[in-house]
Amino acid sequence: MIAAYDSTSNNQIRYWIDDTLRNPENMLVSDLNALKLSGNIGNHLIVGDIAVQTKNGLEWKPWKFDFAVGAPNAAISSYDNNVLYVGWKNRIKIAAGGFPPEKVKVACKNCSVTKEGEFYIVNVSTISSKPEISVSAEDENGNIVPLTKELFRVMPLPLPSILVGGNGPDKTSMALSQANSLLGIATKIESTLDISYSIESFDLIVSVGGTPKTLSSSSAAMTEEMKKALKEQKKGAYISINNVKVKGPNGKVSIPGATYKLN
Repeated sequence: MIAAYDSTSNNQIRYWIDDTLRNPENMLVSDLNALKLSGNIGNHLIVGDIAVQTKNGLEWKPWKFDFAVGAPNAAISSYDNNVLYVGWKNRIKIAAGGFPPEKVKVACKNCSVTKEGEFYIVNVSTISSKPEISVSAEDENGNIVPLTKELFRVMPLPLPSILVGGNGPDKTSMALSQANSLLGIATKIESTLDISYSIESFDLIVSVGGTPKTLSSSSAAMTEEMKKALKEQKKGAYISINNVKVKGPNGKVSIPGATYKLN
């Protein structure tokens, strides 16, 4: 069987919402191949007929279906652990049911917000900020409908710790062979955020002739003087990494150093 239809024509439709008796006063009509649904919050039944051209002429064919109307609502969720971080582009996802995206309005108290693709980017400037994000939308009559608002906690960005010869600051000992072959130090960060830090400078404190000596590097690498001093260290000696400066999203900051005993 081969079926054909005119895709350029509009069908005549008559329908009733929540009226199975088909009261003529409640009848709605459409010739745009579309229905305008309305009703209070909850479940509804729509019944109707569509005009179909047959070999016998125009015939009305019945149809019906259920639909539901939900309450206008919105949900705010932080993409980055449900908190806002100072000096960070905090990504927020907002869903507003029942409204097209272009009609949704997002405001931020004690913070700033911009739209970037599917996310809203929220910035806070201080730990003491008490940011409140509110969502509203414009309905079909041009009225602004408040949907939701939420307060967020504010935290500083996580800082990295240092790695010296593969050892973190939680480990207080290091093999003498590791110390003698050190080329530099590195950073280690435990966070779900994709934060990048680079070491700007640090000090190495070693024992020279029984006296502590401080050597400085303006990068993450050991200087030649540091390498020489490390090779001269003996078993049981202590070395310290101090005054570590790293550069991250909020500029240059200091992080704790560490002291190791050479075994």
